[in-house]
Amino acid sequence: MQACLAAALLATATTALAPAPVPPHAAAPARSPQGLENKYWAWRGQAIRYQVTEPTTPTGQKALLVHGLFVNADHWRKTLQALSEAGVTAYAIDLLGCGWSSKPHPTSDEAKALSGEKGRDELEDVDTFQGVELGTASGKLRTVSFVDKRHPVDGSCYNFYTWAEQLCDFTDEVIGGDCALICNSIGTISSL
Repeated sequence: MQACLAAALLATATTALAPAPVPPHAAAPARSPQGLENKYWAWRGQAIRYQVTEPTTPTGQKALLVHGLFVNADHWRKTLQALSEAGVTAYAIDLLGCGWSSKPHPTSDEAKALSGEKGRDELEDVDTFQGVELGTASGKLRTVSFVDKRHPVDGSCYNFYTWAEQLCDFTDEVIGGDCALICNSIGTISSL
């Protein structure tokens, strides 16, 4: 019995003393422009940056804010503040390859190992959009002749499946369970 307790205490101490992942960029600031601490979560060997607000009067509600294309967690600076003032514990994350999170080269072995497209039966055969009408920037319609649903760079980790897995794992491992999702652009598709 004592040996089991000692092993459990050692495991807890080892886990508690495990170093936080190092920011992937030497220039990464310690704080966001709004003063929130930039934290890092180790995910599949990558450093993922996030921010969290701790409201003074928490309601118990939690939210995960997921940015869109070409932006990062700082996109949500005003929303984070408003949610905190409303008593919501809010998290904003940088998706893999965005902001201050790790950016493995898209064709590297590291990226291929991370890819959420790997092993998905629905992507084994070429799955396409054909004959679908899409809107154009000029407000007109055009018919798509052939669009493969898979990422054009074979094995790239920068796809909706990988980001979806990242968000699920973050929700479980960092947030600790259910939360509301507030998303924009690619963050919305990844969160679905």
